[in-house]
Amino acid sequence: MNLYDIHTHSWQKNPQTGFNVINIINTTPATYSAGATDTFCSCGIHPWDTAVSEKNFTILEKIISDANVVAIGEAGLDNLRGGNIASQENIFRRQIELAEKYEKPLIIHCVKAWDRLLSLHKEYSPVVPWIVHGFRGKPQQAEQMIHSGMKLSFGEYYNLQTVSIIPSDSLFLETDTASVSIHAVYQSIAETKKLSIQELAKIVEQNVKRDILSHIGRSECRC
Repeated sequence: MNLYDIHTHSWQKNPQTGFNVINIINTTPATYSAGATDTFCSCGIHPWDTAVSEKNFTILEKIISDANVVAIGEAGLDNLRGGNIASQENIFRRQIELAEKYEKPLIIHCVKAWDRLLSLHKEYSPVVPWIVHGFRGKPQQAEQMIHSGMKLSFGEYYNLQTVSIIPSDSLFLETDTASVSIHAVYQSIAETKKLSIQELAKIVEQNVKRDILSHIGRSECRC
C-alpha cells in the first residue's frame, strides 16, 4: 500500500512499516536538474522569490512539460514575507495560467492572503485542482476553501477540528520541510479522523490519482 507525500523538500526512503512511500519533491527552476532519482516532482516560483527574470519563466515552462513534473508550485501569496503583494500576485497569475495550459494542478503557499486567493480562484474558475499545502486554518476557513473548489494538504501541525470535518475527497498529506516521516503524519491524521492508517492511505491515494496524476503518464523521471 502506498503513502503519498504530495509536498516535500527531501526524498524519504520507504519506512520499515509495510508501506511504500511515493514522494512529490518540491523544486524550483534553479534547483530542478536532470538526475536519477525515481520520483515525481513539482516545480514553481515561490512568493518569496519575487526577484525573478523572464529567463526563469522560460526555464519553468520547459520544466513543466516534463512528464515527471506532476504539479506547479509551490506558488501563491504571502502577506508576511517576500516582495510586495502586487509582484507576488503577478508571478502567481502567470503560474495559474501555466497550470491551465499544461493541465497540471497548483500546489499553493498562502499566508494571510486568503480573501485574495479565493478571489483569484473565482476569477480564473480553474479546470485543474488548486491544493493549499500545509493548511493549519480553522474549520470555517477550511470550509470556505473547499466550498470554492480548492483542496487542502496537511502536515505535521494542523487544526484538529479542521481535519475532523474535512471531506475525504479534499484531503492530502505532506511533510514539507519537517523532519517527521510521512508515515508519522498518516498515523496522526488517521487517529484524528478515527480511521485506520490503511483506510486513510486508500483515501489519499484515490485523491492523488484523481487530482494530481490523472493528466499524465509516468515516464522516466528526470529530477
